[in-house]
Amino acid sequence: MKPKELCTIKFKEMESINIQKEVVSVLQLVQELGKKFSKSYLVRILKGDSKFIKLEHQNLKSFGIIQDWSETKIDMLFQHLHHKEYLIRKNHHRGLYEVSERGEKYLQKQSDFWVKEYELKPTKKYYYEAFSALKEERKLQSAEKNCLPYELCSNYQIQQLIILDFKSIEEINENEIFKNWEGQVDWGRMLLVLKNVKSNFYERKKNEPNKTYYKIESLIEQSQSLEKIILELNIKLSTLVRYIEAIHANGKIDLKDWIYKNVDRKNLVKCIEYFTRTKSLKLKEAKEQLKIDYEILRLGRLYYLIQQISVAA
Repeated sequence: MKPKELCTIKFKEMESINIQKEVVSVLQLVQELGKKFSKSYLVRILKGDSKFIKLEHQNLKSFGIIQDWSETKIDMLFQHLHHKEYLIRKNHHRGLYEVSERGEKYLQKQSDFWVKEYELKPTKKYYYEAFSALKEERKLQSAEKNCLPYELCSNYQIQQLIILDFKSIEEINENEIFKNWEGQVDWGRMLLVLKNVKSNFYERKKNEPNKTYYKIESLIEQSQSLEKIILELNIKLSTLVRYIEAIHANGKIDLKDWIYKNVDRKNLVKCIEYFTRTKSLKLKEAKEQLKIDYEILRLGRLYYLIQQISVAA
Protein backbone atom coordinates (compact mmCIF):
# COMPACT_ATOMS: atom_id res chain seq x y z
CA MET A 1 0.00 0.00 0.00
CA LYS A 2 1.27 3.48 -0.90
CA PRO A 3 2.15 5.95 1.91
CA LYS A 4 -0.68 8.27 0.89
CA GLU A 5 -3.28 5.48 1.01
CA LEU A 6 -1.95 4.11 4.29
CA CYS A 7 -1.94 7.53 5.94
CA THR A 8 -5.44 8.35 4.70
CA ILE A 9 -6.87 5.12 6.13
CA LYS A 10 -5.11 5.52 9.48
CA PHE A 11 -6.10 9.16 9.77
CA LYS A 12 -9.79 8.40 9.11
CA GLU A 13 -9.77 5.60 11.66
CA MET A 14 -8.13 7.87 14.19
CA GLU A 15 -10.46 10.85 13.84
CA SER A 16 -13.81 9.02 13.44
CA ILE A 17 -15.67 8.03 16.60
CA ASN A 18 -18.97 6.25 17.23
CA ILE A 19 -21.08 8.34 19.64
CA GLN A 20 -24.30 6.31 19.54
CA LYS A 21 -24.59 6.14 23.36
CA GLU A 22 -24.08 9.88 23.75
CA VAL A 23 -26.54 10.79 20.98
CA VAL A 24 -29.23 8.51 22.39
CA SER A 25 -28.68 9.98 25.87
CA VAL A 26 -29.05 13.56 24.59
CA LEU A 27 -32.18 12.84 22.55
CA GLN A 28 -33.86 10.91 25.37
CA LEU A 29 -33.13 13.67 27.88
CA VAL A 30 -34.46 16.35 25.51
CA GLN A 31 -37.63 14.28 25.10
CA GLU A 32 -38.05 14.19 28.85
CA LEU A 33 -37.06 17.73 29.90
CA GLY A 34 -36.18 19.77 26.83
CA LYS A 35 -39.34 21.86 26.61
CA LYS A 36 -38.89 23.20 30.15
CA PHE A 37 -35.11 23.40 30.67
CA SER A 38 -32.34 25.08 28.70
CA LYS A 39 -29.51 23.33 26.91
CA SER A 40 -26.96 24.43 29.54
CA TYR A 41 -29.07 22.77 32.26
CA LEU A 42 -29.34 19.54 30.25
CA VAL A 43 -25.59 19.59 29.66
CA ARG A 44 -24.97 19.69 33.41
CA ILE A 45 -27.31 16.71 33.92
CA LEU A 46 -25.44 14.66 31.31
CA LYS A 47 -22.12 15.71 32.82
CA GLY A 48 -23.33 14.77 36.31
CA ASP A 49 -22.79 18.20 37.87
CA SER A 50 -25.05 18.22 40.95
CA LYS A 51 -24.23 21.79 42.01
CA PHE A 52 -27.02 23.49 40.06
CA ILE A 53 -29.27 20.49 39.36
CA LYS A 54 -32.62 19.85 41.06
CA LEU A 55 -32.56 16.84 43.38
CA GLU A 56 -35.23 14.97 41.41
CA HIS A 57 -33.17 15.32 38.23
CA GLN A 58 -30.14 13.75 39.89
CA ASN A 59 -32.11 10.50 39.95
CA LEU A 60 -32.60 10.49 36.19
CA LYS A 61 -31.02 7.65 34.22
CA SER A 62 -29.15 10.23 32.12
CA PHE A 63 -27.55 11.97 35.12
CA GLY A 64 -23.77 11.68 34.70
CA ILE A 65 -24.08 9.31 31.75
CA ILE A 66 -21.48 11.34 29.80
CA GLN A 67 -19.37 12.38 32.77
CA ASP A 68 -16.12 11.62 30.92
CA TRP A 69 -16.90 14.42 28.41
CA SER A 70 -16.32 18.09 29.12
CA GLU A 71 -19.35 20.39 29.30
CA THR A 72 -18.13 22.17 26.17
CA LYS A 73 -17.95 18.91 24.20
CA ILE A 74 -21.48 17.94 25.28
CA ASP A 75 -22.62 21.43 24.32
CA MET A 76 -21.03 21.00 20.89
CA LEU A 77 -22.91 17.70 20.52
CA PHE A 78 -26.20 19.58 21.01
CA GLN A 79 -25.16 22.04 18.31
CA HIS A 80 -24.14 19.21 15.99
CA LEU A 81 -27.49 17.44 16.46
CA HIS A 82 -29.30 20.71 15.81
CA HIS A 83 -27.24 21.32 12.67
CA LYS A 84 -28.00 17.78 11.45
CA GLU A 85 -31.72 18.30 12.24
CA TYR A 86 -32.05 15.70 15.00
CA LEU A 87 -33.01 18.55 17.35
CA ILE A 88 -35.24 21.56 16.79
CA ARG A 89 -34.66 24.82 18.64
CA LYS A 90 -37.93 25.92 20.28
CA ASN A 91 -36.71 29.02 22.14
CA HIS A 92 -34.20 31.26 20.39
CA HIS A 93 -33.25 33.23 23.51
CA ARG A 94 -32.78 30.46 26.04
CA GLY A 95 -31.77 27.56 23.84
CA LEU A 96 -34.70 25.21 24.51
CA TYR A 97 -34.84 22.18 22.23
CA GLU A 98 -37.16 19.37 21.26
CA VAL A 99 -36.50 16.18 19.30
CA SER A 100 -37.30 16.43 15.59
CA GLU A 101 -39.02 13.80 13.48
CA ARG A 102 -35.60 12.67 12.30
CA GLY A 103 -34.44 12.41 15.91
CA GLU A 104 -37.52 10.34 16.79
CA LYS A 105 -36.75 7.90 13.98
CA TYR A 106 -33.15 7.60 15.15
CA LEU A 107 -34.25 6.77 18.69
CA GLN A 108 -36.37 3.95 17.32
CA LYS A 109 -33.48 2.24 15.52
CA GLN A 110 -30.49 3.55 17.57
CA SER A 111 -27.79 2.68 15.01
CA ASP A 112 -24.10 3.67 15.00
CA PHE A 113 -23.52 7.42 14.87
CA TRP A 114 -20.09 8.27 13.46
CA VAL A 115 -18.60 11.77 13.63
CA LYS A 116 -15.20 13.36 13.17
CA GLU A 117 -13.50 14.62 16.31
CA TYR A 118 -13.34 18.18 14.95
CA GLU A 119 -17.15 18.25 14.63
CA LEU A 120 -17.38 18.27 18.43
CA LYS A 121 -14.94 21.14 18.93
CA PRO A 122 -15.68 24.89 18.89
CA THR A 123 -15.08 26.47 15.50
CA LYS A 124 -13.48 29.49 17.16
CA LYS A 125 -10.09 28.76 18.73
CA TYR A 126 -10.59 31.52 21.28
CA TYR A 127 -13.97 30.09 22.35
CA TYR A 128 -13.00 29.06 25.89
CA GLU A 129 -11.31 32.35 26.73
CA ALA A 130 -14.14 34.36 25.20
CA PHE A 131 -16.88 32.42 27.00
CA SER A 132 -15.16 32.94 30.36
CA ALA A 133 -14.52 36.66 29.70
CA LEU A 134 -18.09 37.32 28.54
CA LYS A 135 -19.58 35.60 31.60
CA GLU A 136 -17.36 37.78 33.77
CA GLU A 137 -18.57 40.89 31.93
CA ARG A 138 -22.17 39.74 32.42
CA LYS A 139 -21.46 39.36 36.14
CA LEU A 140 -20.12 42.92 36.31
CA GLN A 141 -23.12 44.31 34.47
CA SER A 142 -25.55 42.40 36.68
CA ALA A 143 -23.90 43.86 39.80
CA GLU A 144 -24.25 47.36 38.32
CA LYS A 145 -27.93 46.79 37.54
CA ASN A 146 -28.61 44.89 40.80
CA CYS A 147 -30.04 41.83 39.05
CA LEU A 148 -29.14 38.19 38.40
CA PRO A 149 -26.67 37.47 35.55
CA TYR A 150 -29.20 35.28 33.73
CA GLU A 151 -31.65 38.18 33.68
CA LEU A 152 -29.24 40.05 31.42
CA CYS A 153 -28.56 37.30 28.88
CA SER A 154 -28.41 33.51 28.75
CA ASN A 155 -25.35 31.28 28.40
CA TYR A 156 -26.81 30.24 25.06
CA GLN A 157 -26.76 33.83 23.82
CA ILE A 158 -23.15 34.25 24.97
CA GLN A 159 -22.17 31.09 23.07
CA GLN A 160 -23.89 32.27 19.92
CA LEU A 161 -22.31 35.72 20.24
CA ILE A 162 -18.91 34.01 19.97
CA ILE A 163 -19.84 31.49 17.27
CA LEU A 164 -21.68 33.87 14.93
CA ASP A 165 -18.90 36.49 15.08
CA PHE A 166 -21.01 39.66 14.81
CA LYS A 167 -19.38 42.87 13.62
CA SER A 168 -21.87 45.37 15.09
CA ILE A 169 -24.73 45.78 17.57
CA GLU A 170 -27.08 46.19 14.59
CA GLU A 171 -26.20 42.69 13.41
CA ILE A 172 -26.85 41.33 16.90
CA ASN A 173 -30.25 43.00 17.19
CA GLU A 174 -31.34 41.66 13.81
CA ASN A 175 -30.58 38.02 14.71
CA GLU A 176 -33.49 35.90 15.98
CA ILE A 177 -31.45 34.74 18.99
CA PHE A 178 -31.18 38.34 20.28
CA LYS A 179 -34.15 40.07 18.62
CA ASN A 180 -36.85 41.37 20.99
CA TRP A 181 -34.81 40.20 23.99
CA GLU A 182 -36.02 41.96 27.15
CA GLY A 183 -32.81 41.55 29.18
CA GLN A 184 -30.99 44.86 29.78
CA VAL A 185 -27.54 43.65 28.74
CA ASP A 186 -25.14 46.13 27.17
CA TRP A 187 -24.25 44.31 23.95
CA GLY A 188 -21.78 47.06 23.04
CA ARG A 189 -19.64 46.23 26.06
CA MET A 190 -19.99 42.51 25.41
CA LEU A 191 -18.88 42.99 21.82
CA LEU A 192 -15.88 45.02 22.96
CA VAL A 193 -14.84 42.29 25.41
CA LEU A 194 -15.11 39.70 22.64
CA LYS A 195 -13.05 41.86 20.28
CA ASN A 196 -10.30 42.25 22.88
CA VAL A 197 -10.20 38.50 23.60
CA LYS A 198 -9.87 37.72 19.88
CA SER A 199 -7.16 40.33 19.40
CA ASN A 200 -5.14 39.17 22.41
CA PHE A 201 -5.52 35.50 21.46
CA TYR A 202 -4.18 35.90 17.93
CA GLU A 203 -1.43 38.29 19.00
CA ARG A 204 -0.27 35.72 21.55
CA LYS A 205 -0.43 32.89 19.02
CA LYS A 206 1.56 34.92 16.52
CA ASN A 207 4.36 35.38 19.04
CA GLU A 208 4.41 31.79 20.31
CA PRO A 209 7.00 29.36 18.88
CA ASN A 210 5.44 26.90 16.45
CA LYS A 211 5.45 23.76 18.57
CA THR A 212 4.20 21.53 15.75
CA TYR A 213 6.99 22.71 13.46
CA TYR A 214 9.72 21.92 15.99
CA LYS A 215 8.12 18.59 16.90
CA ILE A 216 8.07 17.49 13.25
CA GLU A 217 11.64 18.66 12.79
CA SER A 218 12.70 16.60 15.83
CA LEU A 219 10.82 13.48 14.67
CA ILE A 220 12.41 13.66 11.22
CA GLU A 221 15.85 13.98 12.81
CA GLN A 222 14.99 10.82 14.76
CA SER A 223 14.19 9.13 11.39
CA GLN A 224 10.56 8.57 12.35
CA SER A 225 8.40 7.47 9.42
CA LEU A 226 5.84 9.62 7.66
CA GLU A 227 3.00 7.42 8.95
CA LYS A 228 4.21 7.54 12.55
CA ILE A 229 4.51 11.34 12.53
CA ILE A 230 0.95 11.68 11.24
CA LEU A 231 -0.39 9.34 13.91
CA GLU A 232 1.59 10.86 16.76
CA LEU A 233 0.70 14.48 15.98
CA ASN A 234 -2.83 13.78 14.72
CA ILE A 235 -2.37 15.88 11.57
CA LYS A 236 -3.24 15.47 7.91
CA LEU A 237 -0.69 14.45 5.30
CA SER A 238 -1.13 17.83 3.58
CA THR A 239 -0.34 19.61 6.86
CA LEU A 240 2.77 17.49 7.40
CA VAL A 241 4.03 18.19 3.86
CA ARG A 242 3.50 21.92 4.36
CA TYR A 243 5.68 21.81 7.49
CA ILE A 244 8.30 19.70 5.69
CA GLU A 245 8.53 22.33 2.95
CA ALA A 246 8.99 25.01 5.63
CA ILE A 247 11.72 22.91 7.32
CA HIS A 248 13.51 22.61 3.98
CA ALA A 249 13.25 26.37 3.42
CA ASN A 250 14.94 27.00 6.77
CA GLY A 251 17.78 24.72 5.68
CA LYS A 252 18.60 23.33 9.14
CA ILE A 253 18.33 19.62 8.33
CA ASP A 254 18.86 17.49 5.22
CA LEU A 255 15.55 15.90 4.18
CA LYS A 256 16.88 13.92 1.22
CA ASP A 257 17.31 10.54 2.93
CA TRP A 258 14.05 10.89 4.87
CA ILE A 259 12.03 11.55 1.71
CA TYR A 260 13.80 8.69 -0.09
CA LYS A 261 12.72 6.27 2.66
CA ASN A 262 9.13 7.52 2.91
CA VAL A 263 7.98 7.90 -0.68
CA ASP A 264 7.21 4.95 -2.95
CA ARG A 265 10.36 4.41 -5.04
CA LYS A 266 8.56 4.21 -8.39
CA ASN A 267 6.70 7.46 -7.76
CA LEU A 268 9.87 9.19 -6.64
CA VAL A 269 11.68 8.16 -9.84
CA LYS A 270 8.73 9.38 -11.93
CA CYS A 271 8.85 12.76 -10.18
CA ILE A 272 12.59 13.17 -10.64
CA GLU A 273 12.40 12.23 -14.33
CA TYR A 274 9.45 14.56 -14.93
CA PHE A 275 10.92 17.63 -13.21
CA THR A 276 14.33 16.99 -14.81
CA ARG A 277 12.77 16.72 -18.26
CA THR A 278 10.30 19.61 -18.10
CA LYS A 279 12.23 22.00 -15.82
CA SER A 280 8.76 23.04 -14.64
CA LEU A 281 7.85 22.91 -10.95
CA LYS A 282 4.10 23.37 -11.47
CA LEU A 283 2.25 20.59 -9.66
CA LYS A 284 -1.02 20.83 -11.59
CA GLU A 285 0.64 19.91 -14.87
CA ALA A 286 2.72 17.19 -13.18
CA LYS A 287 -0.38 15.63 -11.62
CA GLU A 288 -2.20 15.56 -14.97
CA GLN A 289 0.69 13.70 -16.61
CA LEU A 290 1.92 11.43 -13.80
CA LYS A 291 -1.41 10.60 -12.10
CA ILE A 292 0.29 10.71 -8.68
CA ASP A 293 -1.31 12.01 -5.48
CA TYR A 294 -0.76 15.71 -4.95
CA GLU A 295 1.06 15.43 -1.61
CA ILE A 296 3.42 12.75 -2.95
CA LEU A 297 4.15 15.05 -5.88
CA ARG A 298 5.07 17.82 -3.44
CA LEU A 299 7.53 15.52 -1.69
CA GLY A 300 8.89 14.34 -5.06
CA ARG A 301 9.40 17.92 -6.18
CA LEU A 302 11.16 18.73 -2.93
CA TYR A 303 13.47 15.73 -3.41
CA TYR A 304 14.27 16.95 -6.93
CA LEU A 305 15.08 20.44 -5.64
CA ILE A 306 17.37 19.03 -2.94
CA GLN A 307 19.17 16.99 -5.60
CA GLN A 308 19.65 20.12 -7.71
CA ILE A 309 21.12 21.97 -4.74
CA SER A 310 23.51 19.04 -4.09
CA VAL A 311 24.70 19.00 -7.70
CA ALA A 312 25.19 22.77 -7.74
CA ALA A 313 27.22 22.58 -4.56
